[in-house]
Amino acid sequence: MSETSATFEPNTDKSISLATSAGRVNVEIPGKTFTETVNIELSIPAMADIPAVPAGQETELKATDVAIEIKLSKPIQPQSPVTITMYYINLSLTGLNENHFTIAYYDENLSSWVPIPTEVYTSLKKLVGKTMHLSKFQIMQSSPVSVLNVKVYPNPLKSGTGTKFDRAKVAFEGLTKQYSLKIFNVSGELVFEHEETDSSGMYGWDIVNSQGTKVASGVYIYLITNDRGEKKTGKLAIIK
Repeated sequence: MSETSATFEPNTDKSISLATSAGRVNVEIPGKTFTETVNIELSIPAMADIPAVPAGQETELKATDVAIEIKLSKPIQPQSPVTITMYYINLSLTGLNENHFTIAYYDENLSSWVPIPTEVYTSLKKLVGKTMHLSKFQIMQSSPVSVLNVKVYPNPLKSGTGTKFDRAKVAFEGLTKQYSLKIFNVSGELVFEHEETDSSGMYGWDIVNSQGTKVASGVYIYLITNDRGEKKTGKLAIIK
């Protein structure tokens, strides 16, 4: 198994790369990504160690077997987006549409693959994605983007615990270009709202209300809609 590692220091941008048969993988980590020193390992895992696409996702994602894994020496996750560049130079495109390629990570808690906001450069056979979750990654062919596929994490968010649920923001990943996000308390009162007309596919809620004040611990309800008439609702918990 090919691998490389590096040590991240807070407030210092870090880049780590690894040559693979599909092309060089590059991971760019901004200085504000972590608040503590952490060792980062980038590797090419054995395909036997890459989880299959679950039955419930087979209509959404198709695996290509071009995969990497990013491990951290501590049970933490990024506080700001990490940029991942992957290539698929030697990949057979038979039965695939590279215009629909995306990078997806495996969420161990959900036992599912989560597509991340990805730019596709077909002439270079290159993908560039942004994520706030590090684990196993794979290039996949995705179905058309829908708010129904949005992933929300960490949920619950547990501030000050030092665990993988301890984050500064709640991340919404897999958003459509245009969307409206509204967050309500359990009494049905609007706490926060945000709209985008040219989204990158990712948004981080700073767990504040519309006045910029941190919200209290509790259960909140999110509502995401877009200009296609699609709608997704769900609950998220904030624990301080």
